Amino acid sequence: MQRRASASQASAILEVEDFYRSYGDRPVLKGINLRLEQGELVCLMGDNGAGKTTLLDTILSRRGPERGILKFRGELVRDGSSRTSFLSSCGVLGHDLGTFGDLTGEENLSFFASAFGKHAAISTQDIHQLLGQAGLYTRKDDLARHYSRGMRQKLAICRAVLHRPSVLFMDEPLTALDTSGVRFFFDLLSIQRTRAACLIVTHDRAPFEAVADRFVRLENGVLRE
Repeated sequence: MQRRASASQASAILEVEDFYRSYGDRPVLKGINLRLEQGELVCLMGDNGAGKTTLLDTILSRRGPERGILKFRGELVRDGSSRTSFLSSCGVLGHDLGTFGDLTGEENLSFFASAFGKHAAISTQDIHQLLGQAGLYTRKDDLARHYSRGMRQKLAICRAVLHRPSVLFMDEPLTALDTSGVRFFFDLLSIQRTRAACLIVTHDRAPFEAVADRFVRLENGVLRE
C-alpha cells in the first residue's frame, strides 16, 4: 500500500473542532482539533486511559461533545437527519466486535447489509467476495460463536467496510490476527482508503509506519503530532 502524495490536495471529510469531554470532574478531552482528508490514514496513539476510545465515542455518539463542533463534508453535524447521514457513512470497528454468535458468518453480514440497505446496495456476491478475501468463505455457514477470536476479528472488519463507508474508525484492528489476517487487513485498507478517510487507534506504530499519512498522540487530553 502506498502513502498518498499530498493530503492538502484532498477534500476534508471530517473536521473535529475544539472537542471537550469530561467524566465527572475529570477532563479527558481538552479542546481536541482533528481534520481527516479524503484518502488519508491517520493513526491515533496514546497510553492506556489517555482518552483514545473516548474521542471515537464522542465523535460517533448522538450525545456528542460537551463543547465543540463536528463537520462532515463541510456541513455541521447536529441532531436529527445530519447526524443520521453522518453515522450511516461511518464504518466502525471497536473493542466490542458487534457480531452475533448465533448467526452464521454470512448471516451476520446479510443482517448488517439489510440495516444499511437505504444507503448502499450490497449484494450476496459482495458479501461472498468479502468473506473470501478474509479467508472465511468456507466457514460462512458456521455459527460465529464457533469462530476463533481471530476469525471473529476478520468478520468484524468485513462488517465495518461492508457499506463502503466515507469515514473508517478502527480501534486496534490487528488484535488477534495471524500473518494471513494482517495481510488481509492491509490489502483491504488499501482499497478502503481510495474512497474514505481512516482513523486507526493503535498502540503499535511499527505495522503502520509504511502506510500512515500521520501519527497523532493523545496526551493529557490534547492531540500532539
